[in-house]
Amino acid sequence: MNCPVSDLLNAAFIENVPNDIARIVRIETCRPLLNQFKLGIILPWGKDAPVRVAWSAQQETARFREIVMSRHRDNSTLVEFIDDAPEACRRVLDTDGHSDHIFLDDLQAHGEKDATGADRICRIWSPNSEIEEIIKLSNSDTKPYLHRVSDRALMNLGGIWAARKNRNDILSTLWISESKWRKNDRITREWVEASNPPPAWGRIHDAFLRHRLRIYPDAVEFHADGRIDLTVGIL
Repeated sequence: MNCPVSDLLNAAFIENVPNDIARIVRIETCRPLLNQFKLGIILPWGKDAPVRVAWSAQQETARFREIVMSRHRDNSTLVEFIDDAPEACRRVLDTDGHSDHIFLDDLQAHGEKDATGADRICRIWSPNSEIEEIIKLSNSDTKPYLHRVSDRALMNLGGIWAARKNRNDILSTLWISESKWRKNDRITREWVEASNPPPAWGRIHDAFLRHRLRIYPDAVEFHADGRIDLTVGIL
């Protein structure tokens, strides 16, 4: 079947897509929205970890709620978390098929701020964990966990810097490329390809050639333990 959604999943999971993810992702719904952040792939980079998908509620709002609630039955904190969201914010399930995080995204567009007045980009719910948030960083803010020399080169590529935080700690630093809007996907893609990316990056790139789609780094997240998460964007 000549389908970019199927090719994306098969390239990411080496033809072994987890059953839970296969049940969540509706090919016919995702296909026309593939370059509009409906379905993202999150690749582990530098440390062994599962590949994850970021599946958005776009055009499936009721089904999204049904799925996340069925996966976490009777969890009152999740009900409160979702019901407290601005109506028009993006809702995203980030999962490897077993471990889930629920994102309320693009909150800065709704005027959300943290206690210091910085823009809040996301709120994040996960089972048995306190609510986390992603906060936009200024150019002068410290950006921890960028361990490789090549990581510092991102400072010259534009985009947005942010930090994932809980109540007490910075858990990770994120670089959000904005290449879709900045039209610099060639440059940001070259940075990935020069930095020894995970093999799945090349497989996805090759699989998309016949669909005339391009990939780029939508986001790169640097964790305290040295793990890097590379979110694949699609154009």
